[in-house]
Amino acid sequence: MATIDPNQQYDIIHTLTFAEASGDCPIRLHRGSASAISGTVYYRAGTSGSWTSLSVSGTSTTFPVTDTTMQIAHNWNKSGDNYMTPSFRDATNITSITISQKSALSGTIGNYFMYSYANGCSSLTSLAVPDTSGLTSVGTPFMYYYAYGCSSLTSLAIPDTSSLTSVGNFFMRSYAEGCSSLTSLAIPDTSGLTSVG
Repeated sequence: MATIDPNQQYDIIHTLTFAEASGDCPIRLHRGSASAISGTVYYRAGTSGSWTSLSVSGTSTTFPVTDTTMQIAHNWNKSGDNYMTPSFRDATNITSITISQKSALSGTIGNYFMYSYANGCSSLTSLAVPDTSGLTSVGTPFMYYYAYGCSSLTSLAIPDTSSLTSVGNFFMRSYAEGCSSLTSLAIPDTSGLTSVG
């Protein structure tokens, strides 16, 4: 589960651990759609110091891996109820991802939240989930392909969905598909749902 730090500079910070400090890491952005959008994130080596801005566009943007621990930060940059979230799709050098948020998510979230977040990150052995404990409604789809193809994961947390009353189509579709090393996997709490897609 993500940690909460109300004093952090950005809405969400992703801490990435790499097998080695070399090469580049892919990143793309989504907001309300499976199509990649343009936006700005910030990255740095380690977990302290100044941030470097990065303009992300399409599906070919990368940033240099200069340390075995790096951070990516951004604000939600909402459009209506849709939140901007990154995907590190096919970043096979990442071994761990943790998340820190300025606050827990609450209310309504739109479409394609955290879409394809760790899709194809086949070396991941540890993967956090965002704090969604205050959400009451999510769109179509929610956390689709979140850990798809993360074949080295042996365990995977499930987001807190206990406050949800409404979900759209393809709720958590392919969330852990292809996670062939999993030894345990919980199911989301859907006890409060009154409407599903």
